Amino acid sequence: SLSMPQRRLLAILVLAAVLVVGVIAVLVFAGSDDGGDGNGEQPAPTTAVLRSVDGETGRGVVQFGFSGTDFAADLQFNGLEPSEQGQSYTLWLFGSGGSFPINQARVNNSGAITGQVIINQAILCLIASDFFTEMRLSRVNNDEMTRTIDEAVENGGGGQADSLPEFVGDTVLDGAISMPQDAKDEIRRICNG
Repeated sequence: SLSMPQRRLLAILVLAAVLVVGVIAVLVFAGSDDGGDGNGEQPAPTTAVLRSVDGETGRGVVQFGFSGTDFAADLQFNGLEPSEQGQSYTLWLFGSGGSFPINQARVNNSGAITGQVIINQAILCLIASDFFTEMRLSRVNNDEMTRTIDEAVENGGGGQADSLPEFVGDTVLDGAISMPQDAKDEIRRICNG
């Protein structure tokens, strides 16, 4: 059982965490208040629009935000070639500091990947600080992807650029991550605080 001062401290910490999540949710979904055009329109949320490269097919949109209290990415990809035996598609966060896979999926004859991926909220801090500036969808050999993840875990499990998984596969789609500057500034302030 907790003493009264411990309960009070726990309640304050929980309230502070809820407020931080709320502020970040508003910033991610709506950007800043002065980003609109004055006609009641909301600024664009944090998104990445991915387009095909080098004769590949398909397109996609990744929209970042919150699902309840979890940070999430909503995925909408279509026009992809179905996965061959032993292959799948991997969605990567990518930047000059390295790469990080957030989803791996097989594609059937529909050519689509849809759904929501829960992501560690530290990813939001890395996007806001421009560590990850774009997203890439690659067609990967499943065995090669497994080896890449195993090597990253052996080298430190992430958290540092030299222990992030090496980008593997053939890039099919890519696109920049777009986050409003006011949102970036506020999220960086919260992450550093």
